[in-house]
Amino acid sequence: MVSEPRPSTSIDSLGARTFAVAAMAVSGVVTLAAVRPLLAILGPPRPGATGGLGNATFDLALVLVFGLQHSLQARATWKNLWIARFPAHTERIGYVLGSCLAFALVVIAWRPLGGTWWQVDGVAGAAIDALGLAGWALALWATLAMSAPDITGLSALREILLGRPFAPPTFRAPGPYRWVRHPIMLGLIVGFFGAATMSADRGLFAASMSLYVVIGILCEERGLGEELGDDYRRYRREVPMLLPWPRPSGKR
Repeated sequence: MVSEPRPSTSIDSLGARTFAVAAMAVSGVVTLAAVRPLLAILGPPRPGATGGLGNATFDLALVLVFGLQHSLQARATWKNLWIARFPAHTERIGYVLGSCLAFALVVIAWRPLGGTWWQVDGVAGAAIDALGLAGWALALWATLAMSAPDITGLSALREILLGRPFAPPTFRAPGPYRWVRHPIMLGLIVGFFGAATMSADRGLFAASMSLYVVIGILCEERGLGEELGDDYRRYRREVPMLLPWPRPSGKR
């Protein structure tokens, strides 16, 4: 069993504040730079794109790099190593920075593919697009419900700048977390696939990222049980992972 991180509460160093501000600034710039290429991937088929198996293999390798970064930095072992050397507040900021850089690498270096996976017209197509919008809305709602500043590292930045001591996370399940354990991920999956016109770029991106989401959740939940204790273990027994279906009473 991996031991719990031993948080360092010494956050009065200039180095910690400098790192926090610089890392969050870089994360913001990188995120903005990734918006346009992400929209290109999620948009309609790109004219003249003829990428084949080679491009698809390269794109899948990019997603693998993102998945490795996202999962390894979320593991308790990584957190222990970080907190043993740096102030505890900076761990979340380091995770956000790594995630932004890895995701930007995926969308900026993505090699275009040619073709369309499907195209649905009329009322059915409008319904699929509406479902996709509902997915993005769910992801946004879940982010705001759980606290966007906590997720994005802004809360950690504030605590560092104010010199406040580190407070370990506590378990809570607000809003859509009462129905599924990972509503942000559910919203992203629905948003990725909710398109009446599914280009090959969007299709491969959606399929590979969704596969990572499921694998990442299975790995992450081991650490969450250790970090948040019996409350999370009970929550895991009672609330479904992604699909909001009631569980049989015998599994509660």
